[in-house]
This record gives sequence, C-alpha cells and structure tokens, in this order.
Amino acid sequence: MRIDIQDPSRPGRPPVRVEIAHDPAGQPPVEPRGASKIPGDDLATHLDWDRAFDSSGYLRCCPVCGCGEFFVRKDFPQGLGLAVVVAAAGVALVLFGSGRVAWGFGVLAAVAGVDAAIYALVPRCLVCYRCRSEFRDIPIPAGQGGWDLATGEKYRTPPQPIDRV
Repeated sequence: MRIDIQDPSRPGRPPVRVEIAHDPAGQPPVEPRGASKIPGDDLATHLDWDRAFDSSGYLRCCPVCGCGEFFVRKDFPQGLGLAVVVAAAGVALVLFGSGRVAWGFGVLAAVAGVDAAIYALVPRCLVCYRCRSEFRDIPIPAGQGGWDLATGEKYRTPPQPIDRV
C-alpha cells in the first residue's frame, strides 16, 4: 500500500509518500504503532491502524486523520491529460486551416481513443475527504462512489479572514 499524506499546515508542498507492506489476507499493514518518523521529511505523524480496516480487508477509516468517508478517483495526472488535449486541438486547428479536414478529424478521433484507453487502464485510488490523503494499491469496495459535493463541503476548511488596516 502507498499513502500520499497531505499536510494542511504545509500548503503548496508536495505530499509525503509512505510505502507500507500490506498483508493480502486483509490484515492491517505491518507498521509500528505510535509516532513514526516519515523517511525523507520532517513530518512526524501517528498512523492509527487499530480501526483502519474492516473484517473484509477494506479501508474503513483513514489511519492519518480518523475520518470514515472516502471517495474514489482515477490516478492520472490531470496536467498531462490537459496538455495532450491542448496539443491535439492545436494540431487539428493547423490541419483544418491548411485544408486537411479529414486529417484534423483523424487526430481528434485518435486522441479520443487514447483518452478512452487511458481511462480504462489507469488504476483508481481512494482519497480521504478530511485530510486528502491518497491510498493506492489497496482493495476498493465495489459500491464506493466518486466525489460528492455535499460531503466535500462538510469537510471544507473555512477561508481565513483578511486583516484590513
């Protein structure tokens, strides 16, 4: 199992990545309990494995923050997808402008096919609503849904007031 721990006290910094061996029989991962020092970072966190997994081997509550609500998302870098779409649109526009309309539609169709293949092949990850920690390489229940706006608003941090003089 791989966990990317997002620390809200460090905005703009990349998440801390933790690799933990997971027992395939559904038992909690082997990890010393208590405050554990994350390698390569000055962040010390307590990963609570006592209540983390249910009897079926699914993640029941976040070992980082204790939240029991998760959503599923595709594990694909959105910036890369946007760059591919913008590049394909640029190439298609150049082809349309030069009178090669069939080639332009071919480029757009090819990118749509690549996008569908990527969507089908990219694995999913589980994300905690409260702390935004991401859990990869773990079993995800079949009924686990994607992002829900109402649940996301429940865990949204309120904006900080601006001091005006």
